[in-house]
Amino acid sequence: MPMALESWLTKVRSAMSKQAAPPGPMIRSMRKKSSVGILALEVGSLMSKLLRMWRAVGDASVARLRHETIHLDGIRKVVSDDDDFLLGLACAELVDALRAASESVAALAARCADPGLRDFRDAFSEFAETGRDRHRWVCSSKDDMDARAHKMERQVATTTALRRAMEELAEAEHGLRRQLHLVVVQCKGKGGHHRRSLSASNISVAAEQQQLIFSKKQEVKQLKQASLWGCTLDAVVASMARAAFTTLARIKLVFGSLTLSSMSMESQVLTPAPGTLGAAALAPRYAAVVVAVERMVRSPRLVGPEERDELYGMLTASVRAQLRGRLRGTVAAADPELAAQWRAALAGILEWLAPMAHATMRWQAERSFEIEQRTAVPGGVGGVLLLQTLHMADRHKVEAAVVELLVGLNYVCRFHKEMMTCCGPPAMASVRC
Repeated sequence: MPMALESWLTKVRSAMSKQAAPPGPMIRSMRKKSSVGILALEVGSLMSKLLRMWRAVGDASVARLRHETIHLDGIRKVVSDDDDFLLGLACAELVDALRAASESVAALAARCADPGLRDFRDAFSEFAETGRDRHRWVCSSKDDMDARAHKMERQVATTTALRRAMEELAEAEHGLRRQLHLVVVQCKGKGGHHRRSLSASNISVAAEQQQLIFSKKQEVKQLKQASLWGCTLDAVVASMARAAFTTLARIKLVFGSLTLSSMSMESQVLTPAPGTLGAAALAPRYAAVVVAVERMVRSPRLVGPEERDELYGMLTASVRAQLRGRLRGTVAAADPELAAQWRAALAGILEWLAPMAHATMRWQAERSFEIEQRTAVPGGVGGVLLLQTLHMADRHKVEAAVVELLVGLNYVCRFHKEMMTCCGPPAMASVRC
């Protein structure tokens, strides 16, 4: 191997070995300084949850809950038409989510230097039960908390950018190692002019990669200083403590004077009552059935034997029994007027039931993702509240609606098939399925 090339490779390897040195001493040093450091990614996720909860009790969100969400047709038909029950359910979900998030804040607070912050768990419980704010962590006004929330949002966004930059840096460093390995292999395996040509080409690529790594390192360094990574743990926990206290104070103001214990999971508020789909663990299954029917109603011409068999396999025994009873006997299929009536009936049911089915699947997906990321908040506070899903829905009412959907779908598909058989495709131009 040429001396110049060997010298260059040695310098690059030396630089990369320093870059990849074990971070233990550095982390130990940061802990002494009480910096967030490597915990920034975890802290950013928790801070984001607290911000979502604060937004969930904002004026616009609460107005939408009181005047729109709890009055949705689906909720009124199969969950409850009692405003107080529905608002209590929404409140319970918010408080339970905040309780879970506060446990994560307390775990971080235990590492803080400030003894007041280490007192977070007891202080939060006391505030929840009695309203006493021993450290004055509740913000003086909603505008004050909004300003703090805006700053926290910037920190979360910068920390997200840091995560992405660190991943890109690691990928670039891995690419450079592969390139260096290729240079070494080619230098050893080839000879003469061809070897020098290959080496020069790969050295040029490796040099560009090294420059990219240098630029990315600068970006990571700047983002660490601007993000949660460079903040002290005490300062970050203090911000989250204020957010947790102020959010709970806002919940109490919006929904009434509620304690943490009476509105948490232990008071059974969020436990589906007997007779609901949630109690039978059938909400996701029925949601999938409704979504499948919705898709088939839109395009009955695409519903074949395989699709019908798959849908039938998703049904519960009780729905199958009801469906068999409804489908007994013969009905004249090729009746355009009857087909139009069934299509209108299907559209009417799906108008209120399909949103609940989609909300159920979204709520389940959000909760599963949070559990997978080990940042679960029971009940979740994303775009969907539990009361919008099928978990709290009356099983018999939902099953009756599903059976009606299946009967209607059966007729519409059979009508479409007979029309295709008798008249052929051209005759279907005026029939909207």
